[in-house]
Amino acid sequence: YAGDTGGNIWRVDMSGGSPMSSTEPWTAFKLAELGGTTNLSDRRFFSEPSIVRTIISDTIETSTVDVNGVTTTVVTRQGRPYDAILIGSGDRSTPLDTDTEDRFFMVRDENIVTKSFTGSSSAPIPAAIKITELYDFSNNPFGQTLTPQQRIALEIAVTNKSGWFIKLSGSGEKSTATAIAIEGVAYFTSFQPAAGSANTCEIDPVSGFLYAVNLALGTTVYLWNDQKILTTTGTIETPQLIITQDGTGTGTGTGGTPCTGTNCPHVDVTNPTIKILAGKVIIPLGITIDTWRTYLYAT
Repeated sequence: YAGDTGGNIWRVDMSGGSPMSSTEPWTAFKLAELGGTTNLSDRRFFSEPSIVRTIISDTIETSTVDVNGVTTTVVTRQGRPYDAILIGSGDRSTPLDTDTEDRFFMVRDENIVTKSFTGSSSAPIPAAIKITELYDFSNNPFGQTLTPQQRIALEIAVTNKSGWFIKLSGSGEKSTATAIAIEGVAYFTSFQPAAGSANTCEIDPVSGFLYAVNLALGTTVYLWNDQKILTTTGTIETPQLIITQDGTGTGTGTGGTPCTGTNCPHVDVTNPTIKILAGKVIIPLGITIDTWRTYLYAT
């Protein structure tokens, strides 16, 4: 997958052993078309997309009519695998521009198997996904107070879309760094140029933001008022996952003597935790991992 500066996402399939194979040639097609021709819709992708292979729970409404003309509606849920393509728009070449309404996107690609899309009757090229085919998650719809009937109706509406988007609401706010995802949460960054002042020749510092949203529902993950979990001065590039030794354990100290605690040079730590490094800020995610030591024997 790749984005371009026209607001498009492309998919390239390298299914055969040769690009010009007569049976399985390499193919490329436009998966999504998310830009436009006006200043407002002139969205551009300058970062590589992040790909998450996952399963979504579809909510499907089916209606049947019996011999007496009575209609029965049944709502079912089923898991369906797909590739989630995460990418944000923003023109790096004009970072102070405020004319474009940039967004962060999650596009669902349901064709999860690599194949040659040659345009033949047996391998048609899918139509490009338009922005109108994505659900607007800007106002955190699943995070609102909903009745069971309203939630089911919302789930059905989202199931019928090909992904979602979140509007970057700040004036001139852009997302130009690659997103990451872990434990069903998408983390992405953006920056907003300062308003500036007519009485100074200096460039005011920009504001940087880190978002955390549920990958499937777009809901706020942490106990903040919106999807932003960090606001800071300066740009924030791609957030990095780090593992820290927050647990306790035993290990080997200087000279081979036993030691305990997290200050041992070679410590076996229980329950190390995963955090996100965003700029100069470390944010705990509340996620622990189990580790095992692997021994190799030579005979």
